[in-house]
Amino acid sequence: MKFLTFKLLSLTSLFLTFSSSVSSDHWKHNLELLDVLIISDHTKLKPFNLDTSGFNGIERTFVDPSIELFESILKKRGLQTAVLHIEDLALNHEILTRKYQDELYSAYDQILIEAAHQNVTIISLHLDAEKIATNDLSKIQYPTNTDTETYLYLGGAQIILDPRNISNESLQLAQKLLFSDVFSLMQNKGISVRPTYSSRLRLQSNISMHLAGSSKGGAVLIELGALDELKRLFNTPEAIAKNLHQPLEEVANIIEDHRKSIWLK
Repeated sequence: MKFLTFKLLSLTSLFLTFSSSVSSDHWKHNLELLDVLIISDHTKLKPFNLDTSGFNGIERTFVDPSIELFESILKKRGLQTAVLHIEDLALNHEILTRKYQDELYSAYDQILIEAAHQNVTIISLHLDAEKIATNDLSKIQYPTNTDTETYLYLGGAQIILDPRNISNESLQLAQKLLFSDVFSLMQNKGISVRPTYSSRLRLQSNISMHLAGSSKGGAVLIELGALDELKRLFNTPEAIAKNLHQPLEEVANIIEDHRKSIWLK
């Protein structure tokens, strides 16, 4: 573990105060202090960013409390942990134009690349779509079940890697998560695992995992469940986080043991 003192005044000061003139050296040293970086690569909904705001434009509203909880769980274990949201790189945490957002994503991408280089364990937390049915295949990026009339996507909890960039450590971490009690703890709460993915990894294109997957600390994307199902079960984002506490504790156990097992110090 990295037991260096890690003082976090704000993520903006941790990584960079965004401007085109800021060197990566400004935040590179801080990444060297991290054990775990939790990422949320969706934006909060604006008129110009429906395509980056996650499921139905509300994913961040419903996943953010679980991200905050997960951060606190990891820190209690002595793991130096930070959360990175896109808006954390913006001046005053405000994204006002699409052009500015695109510039922030470029900076975000460079942080992921450098975090992977520094062997940080990178965890991307998401909420999935529950069910999509359409006759238009182009509307579904990863159709799974088909009949003669309808392409149907059934979502849920799952663990995702990008096959274009998977380190041995990322694969090991993903397999440890897959064959742990994480899914059973979710199912005990009524949370569905995505059909056919309770015992296998989902391999698909994902920009963040493509950039971070080479980390010797391991990098995985975890879908914590289907957003609509979680809303039906628990109603509020805070209640969702509360009911994900045990599964997130198990994920933290695995990350802690994983980092010890690969002798990252």
